[in-house]
Amino acid sequence: MEWVELQPELDLVIATAEGLVEKNKNKLVCSCSEDVGLLYTDAQRLRKILLNLLGNAAKFTDQGTIEFIVRTESVNDEKKVIFELRDTGIGMSQEQLERIFDRFVQADSSTTRRFGGTGLGLGLVKEFSELLGGEIPVTSEENKGSCFSIAFSGSACNQDNVQPDSEKYLEPMLDVAMQSSSQILIIEDDPN
Repeated sequence: MEWVELQPELDLVIATAEGLVEKNKNKLVCSCSEDVGLLYTDAQRLRKILLNLLGNAAKFTDQGTIEFIVRTESVNDEKKVIFELRDTGIGMSQEQLERIFDRFVQADSSTTRRFGGTGLGLGLVKEFSELLGGEIPVTSEENKGSCFSIAFSGSACNQDNVQPDSEKYLEPMLDVAMQSSSQILIIEDDPN
């Protein structure tokens, strides 16, 4: 975890995803609010999350529109960075939504045959999002598209305030570690 300037990361993600988006003749519409600055996060995992979501939107949308929106929101004096991905693709039923984050599971066997894939991507997206302290609500409607949102709370700031409360950010990682059989050793001499 480190302070990451978001605009260069977003530019890299968009440039990487453009080929996937164009493959099915989709249109990518991006918008980023001006007050998005720094985020205390793991840049590599954040990129993986966003690329996976953009890749899925591109794969399940044909000659449609994919919107990638990055904005900030204040809730109870806490600034959040929200990443939203909306598409006009095939969408999902409520039953499919209930299991999309299960590993090795896709919407149904016909989706697997038509689009391929292993069913691991969204499971990793959810795990990485939670590891970084985010939530990932999803809405979808069959034949109309899907919307994935990720909100990272308490970790956003502007250039003037770059001193994180490290215990606050380690807590989500430690919670995940305690729930699994994995062990994590953290060695760091920087008190922040």
